[in-house]
Amino acid sequence: MPWPTSSSSIYLLTASSGGVDFEDHNARHEIGGADLLTIGSIPSAFTAGSVIFAGATALAENNANFKWDNAGSILVLDGAAGNTQIKFNPATYTGANVALQVIVGAEANPRFYVNQAGTLVWGAGGATLVDTNLYRQGANILRTSDRLESAIITQQLGLLYDATNKCTFTVDASGNILVTPSGGLWAVAGNISLSVIGNGLKIKEGANARMGVATLVGGVVTVANTSVTANTRIFAFHQTLGGTIGVLYVSAVVAATSFTITSSNILDTSIISWLCIEPA
Repeated sequence: MPWPTSSSSIYLLTASSGGVDFEDHNARHEIGGADLLTIGSIPSAFTAGSVIFAGATALAENNANFKWDNAGSILVLDGAAGNTQIKFNPATYTGANVALQVIVGAEANPRFYVNQAGTLVWGAGGATLVDTNLYRQGANILRTSDRLESAIITQQLGLLYDATNKCTFTVDASGNILVTPSGGLWAVAGNISLSVIGNGLKIKEGANARMGVATLVGGVVTVANTSVTANTRIFAFHQTLGGTIGVLYVSAVVAATSFTITSSNILDTSIISWLCIEPA
C-alpha cells in the first residue's frame, strides 16, 4: 500500500462490504455503508511549529497568529511582530513558573502573566519588570504584596454590599471608616482607643437617631424613636436647666416606637440630652 507522493492528493482507506478501497482525494467515499467522507487537498509541507486547522477549502496554517514553539513548549496567539501576543506556558519569567502571559509587540517584559501557582502579576511592559500582584495566601484568603487602591477619589477601599453599589465598609481618602447601610455591624474584638487629644466619638442626630435632645413638659417627655429596643440602655442628662430641677429616669420603653424620660419633679422644664446604646 504505497503512500501518495503528490502534494495535492492522498489515497483514502475506507471500509466497505467488499473489502478495502483506495480512492483519489476529493472523491466521496462510503464508510460503513452509510457515511460519506470528503477530503480536500493537503499541502506538501508546513512550517515548523505550525498548528494545523481546517481552512475554507483545505488544511491550513497561520504562524503569524497561531503557532507552537516546540523547543520552549509555548503556544502563541497573535505572534506577529508589533501585535499583542498571548503565550501559554512560556516557561520561566523572573523566577516564576509562568502559565500564561501577555506581551505587547516586541516588548521585553509582559504586561500581565499568571504563574502556575495562580498568582496574577501586572507590569508596565517595555523594559520595566512586573511589579504588582494578587494571589491566594491560603484557604479563603486573597492577598497582595503591594497596595490596593480605589479609582474613586473619595474612596480608597470599598466592600460591595449589593447590586446598587452600596458598601458595608468604606475607607475614604481622608482615612475615615464608614459602615453602611443602616443596620450594618462593625464588630471589634479588642478595645477602641482614641489616642489623640481633642478627638472623640461623634453620633449623628435626627429622627430615630441614637442621640438627641428633648424638652420636659410637666417633668416628662416621650421621644419617638423606631431604633429603640427592649434592651436599649438609655442615658438622660440635664442639658439646659429650666423650672425646678428633679432627678431624671427612664419611665417607659416601647420597642421600635418610643421611650419616655421623667423627672422626679413635675415642675422640671429643662432641655435634656439622651443617648441610646445597645449591649453587645
